[in-house]
Amino acid sequence: MRKNTLVIIIIYISAILLLIAEIYVYSDKNIQNAFYSAFSLASVLTAVKILNEYILEKRIKDTRSYYNLKKAISIIAALLLLTIIFRIWVENTESLLLSYGIIVAGIAIALQDIFKDFVGGISIIILSSFRVGDRIEINGITGDVIDIGIMNTTMMEISGPGKFDRISGKIVTVPNGLILSNTILNFTRDHNYVWDSIIVPITYDSDISLAEKLLLKAANKETEAISKKANEEFWNIGRKYYLPEKPTETSVMISLTDNWIEFEIRYICGVRSLTLTRNLISRDILRIVRENPNVKIAGESLSITGEHKIEIISEN
Repeated sequence: MRKNTLVIIIIYISAILLLIAEIYVYSDKNIQNAFYSAFSLASVLTAVKILNEYILEKRIKDTRSYYNLKKAISIIAALLLLTIIFRIWVENTESLLLSYGIIVAGIAIALQDIFKDFVGGISIIILSSFRVGDRIEINGITGDVIDIGIMNTTMMEISGPGKFDRISGKIVTVPNGLILSNTILNFTRDHNYVWDSIIVPITYDSDISLAEKLLLKAANKETEAISKKANEEFWNIGRKYYLPEKPTETSVMISLTDNWIEFEIRYICGVRSLTLTRNLISRDILRIVRENPNVKIAGESLSITGEHKIEIISEN
């Protein structure tokens, strides 16, 4: 904060020196425009500093809201400053619009990737495709959004088989232009829950009814409370989107294979607690299998049998 204050003071001093030079040393239009530009820059920076330090920091307690408002103020200030400086230095705007338009078009073609990233950044801010704190997947990259800039979005990468709650520690910078040509998966935009499943192979000589009952009990033990909260959120989503079915109850599906009966336990859990929930359910399954000899987990094994004949040939 002290560094920003020092920069503002230096700009104000520069503006004063330019004013003195224009009045007492040499009267010139360029010096006058430079004074107005420096004074405008210092004034805008001062306004931004006051808004951030004396209004936002004291009144906004939510971290996400504070960040979003601070980012919005910075963008508005930058656009305002560019407009003011343009008005200061360009007197006959009508005659310059056509020539500048041609130049800008040429620059846009030459720097189309940069222009695409800029448009993508504006699109994210206006359309709110995602916000800071959301967990998204774009172009095969999954992570938590930790910063949204005009040109790039920064994410904390999520890796691993589940790709939901295993933070790798890597910070990934994604060009904003990717949102214009790629599908964005947002895991936390309107709710914070996902469906997961665990497949358990059970032998054919097990008590199938008991196995189904015990597996369902193990899953419900860890997901019953979450399922009720998820159900409330999905009902709210149904008011915003067309969502005819809102199933959040844990279920067990059975399918037959050549070697065992496959039980698929399907349940709902928090986006950021998928691995933990799966671990807890798996431990409960192992416990109930040990406690119930009539329920056996199947495993695939391979036995190789045969006879080996050894023939000894004598040279004599």
